Amino acid sequence: MKLIRNGLAFGHIIECFDNTLYGFFSVLLAPVFFPSTDPFTQTLSTFGAFAAGYLTKPLGAIVFGLLGDSTSRNLPLVLSIGLVGIPTLMIGLLPSYQDIGIMAPIILIFCRMLQGFFFGGEFAGVNVYIYETFPEKELGINTGILIASGVIGAIFATLAGMIAFHQIFPAWSWRVPFILGGFLAFFAIKLRQKLEFIPSDTLNKTTYMQSVRILLTTYKKEMIFCFFFAGLTTIPLNLSTVYVNKIYGDLGFTASESMALNALTMVFNALFLVLFGYLADRVGFHKMITRGCIANVLFAIPTFWLLTGSSVGIENAVLFLFLMMANGTIINGCAFPYMASLFPKSCRYSGLAISYTFGIALLSGTAPLIATVLNHTFDTEIAVAGYLMFISGLSLFLYKSFFPQKAKAAVSYKKAA
Repeated sequence: MKLIRNGLAFGHIIECFDNTLYGFFSVLLAPVFFPSTDPFTQTLSTFGAFAAGYLTKPLGAIVFGLLGDSTSRNLPLVLSIGLVGIPTLMIGLLPSYQDIGIMAPIILIFCRMLQGFFFGGEFAGVNVYIYETFPEKELGINTGILIASGVIGAIFATLAGMIAFHQIFPAWSWRVPFILGGFLAFFAIKLRQKLEFIPSDTLNKTTYMQSVRILLTTYKKEMIFCFFFAGLTTIPLNLSTVYVNKIYGDLGFTASESMALNALTMVFNALFLVLFGYLADRVGFHKMITRGCIANVLFAIPTFWLLTGSSVGIENAVLFLFLMMANGTIINGCAFPYMASLFPKSCRYSGLAISYTFGIALLSGTAPLIATVLNHTFDTEIAVAGYLMFISGLSLFLYKSFFPQKAKAAVSYKKAA
């Protein structure tokens, strides 16, 4: 399979392993780097560090978008996968708050920002590469497989957490997955060098500032829509893993049980991504976009209701995760080929990277933080469903308003270069 042969899938597995480690470990590492007598303050600090990794993704998108549109599609993919290993390794070696005081959380946040920066240009770049080099009728299934490969990296991260936080291992065992992830990222450079080279002379000769000016003038609607739609691709996942880990603790689940549920979430996510990517190729991306937004609006409240009450067991948690992934991945399985089709080749990398990273930074990376505040304010998990419903409804409204003709179009969305 081409995704495997050219190193895209393996590289993405490693990249996602590195970038999801902190998200899944965040609540469990809170006492290590953010000691506090107030659990609410500690949780906010921990999720704030998680969000910091998202907030620097747009900057990475700008830098790597410049490289991707002005040199080649390959260069940013090789650089980003290799450099992300540096902050991952640093987290694994970072002393705790007890050892170096306030410098521990400061360095941790800096490392999270570096992770986000390097990841900012990687994911959009891989999707642009697939869009431009893979057969049109296989875009959905290959995008689904690519994202699912990243989910495999996240599954490895959760399995590492299950082992590291088991009571039979010492307290410092959590460091091992970060150190391992750092070295694996350097190894992934060799994998990415197998990519079919797309030289700059095959790309339109447009300067980076010209690309940005074109995006902000001619493609304003596309940028706005992709901002919200991209955020929606990972909001359900972050709510089902990073945020819900806190709920698992409140419900009395052990750390290993929480990690096991995270791994199950990733399995559901991977399976549904491939399924819905395949369906997008068959029934049309436009139909899947509409169905995904409607599904989130209709099922968000019943899904979060499963986590309310005084007797929430494992079966409730499993059903919650199944429904969140079944509805959320309808969007994620069809989003990226469609968003890539909205931009011309001369600024496609930049357009997708910038709108995607700003969307996930401001809407998805902050989702656990927003969910914590909503739950704390209204004292119910159902309030969290309102955030997912709002972003889903707004995305559908923008889609129907901005692109009424595209919404009725056939499966094919490819534009001329």
